[in-house]
Amino acid sequence: AAARAGGLPLRGVLHAAAVVDDATIPSITHDLIERDWTPKADGAWHLHEATADDDLDWFCCFSSAAALLGSPGQGAYAAANSWLDGFTAWRQEKGLPVTTIAWGAWGEIGRGAVLAEAGDTAMIAPDEGVHAFDVLLRHTRPYTGYLPLNRAPWLTALAARSPFAAAFRDDRGERSQSSQLRQEFEALPAEDRLAWLRRFVAGEAAAIVRGTVDPSRPFNDYGLDSLGNLELRTRIETNLGIRVAPKAVAENNSAQALAQYLAHFMGN
Repeated sequence: AAARAGGLPLRGVLHAAAVVDDATIPSITHDLIERDWTPKADGAWHLHEATADDDLDWFCCFSSAAALLGSPGQGAYAAANSWLDGFTAWRQEKGLPVTTIAWGAWGEIGRGAVLAEAGDTAMIAPDEGVHAFDVLLRHTRPYTGYLPLNRAPWLTALAARSPFAAAFRDDRGERSQSSQLRQEFEALPAEDRLAWLRRFVAGEAAAIVRGTVDPSRPFNDYGLDSLGNLELRTRIETNLGIRVAPKAVAENNSAQALAQYLAHFMGN
């Protein structure tokens, strides 16, 4: 209504609304899904209906690399963006203008500034992103992913879980490291195993937070959130060749407590 109030025709729509509420899959609730889903999916549909009678030049939606490539801990957000990506294909089939961009993380502003402080160097600079947006909007391609690849820390994780990359991957080195660590643990006397696990868990947590971790202090004192817990669990499973319950890290919130859990879990 505001766009039409001046008597000029409405020519373009930009849908950039989003809520990002992170949680690992076991922690996702109906309310969390609604918070992520409503602005992204419902918002796109309302804009579609509101402009059904307008002769638009462009209808641009902002999607996310979370849906394009996957993002641990962002299942609900990725699902909402995946719906948006399907909506893009549907509008194209209807002959309606549509351009959707699956963005990676932007630096310097908003949530991207927080990620940059955490040491993520693979960020989209705002001036670069604005230029990319302008270029993409001038073309008829309905869907494009835009994210930096150089020094991107997620590339290794993507290659590790991607079926496409599996054919090119030699994971014998990873299996060997896992086997060696497990053998090292099992070769210890029973009375030394707990201390070994405590040092191991503290070392893995330190690698994530990039600092020294006191085994007796809670992980969240070091800023380890749900995504950090997921990474720690993945590191433990990979290096020890075991499966750990999804809530184990959150419920054993220190290297000392988690080591005791693992010791019991591994039969010590």
